[in-house]
Amino acid sequence: MVPRQEGREDVVGSTQSPNFPTRQAYNASFSGVYDVFVSILSPGQSGDKSLIISTYLGGTQEDYSWGGMAVDNNDNAYVTGFTGSSDFPVKNPFQGIYRGNYDAFMSKFSLIGLWVEISKPLRSLYINNIDIIQLIKDSSSLLSRIRWPFFRPWIVGNITIEATAGDDISGVNRVEFYIDDELKNNESNAPYSWPWDPEAIGGHTIKVIAFNNDGISKSLPLKVWVFKT
Repeated sequence: MVPRQEGREDVVGSTQSPNFPTRQAYNASFSGVYDVFVSILSPGQSGDKSLIISTYLGGTQEDYSWGGMAVDNNDNAYVTGFTGSSDFPVKNPFQGIYRGNYDAFMSKFSLIGLWVEISKPLRSLYINNIDIIQLIKDSSSLLSRIRWPFFRPWIVGNITIEATAGDDISGVNRVEFYIDDELKNNESNAPYSWPWDPEAIGGHTIKVIAFNNDGISKSLPLKVWVFKT
């Protein structure tokens, strides 16, 4: 699971305000009699709340939501409510035609653009930072079939852990590298990497955590087997 930032608040409701505060909005303009709003507030260093994302959602008539929102581990928001707007925004709809007087709606959209991936090691065999299976130089499906038995990366000797991260909303602030929940390094500039020379053989967990400039984080763990030469 992706750890949620402590004290973060995800809020949904309805507003008649044409000047409702917006930031990084899907729709920054008030559209109708009532619009739904979706907002994320995050605690600042002094404990006060700061606005990370806030957007209108609706058409040109009455759109309502009273607390009907859930957020999954990938920061996708699922918002429910009802609408009197024949032009309520739809995409890939189950029902794309307004049938009024009021229709129910369910919308899904991403709240946070932050993502992180571990690009090395993969499910393979590494000897002193070299992906041995990749040396086969086979562009066919044979390469993936050879990798298949490796449910975890196997590491012999040293390896450079590599990660990629991005955030199209506020940008990446830093990426932290952990071994068995112990912080080992952090990088503020891409490419994000850290050379690891394991001392203890056996199973270990690599974890990378990316932070954006709004203080939101995403983590990704990876279990590996370590052997010594």
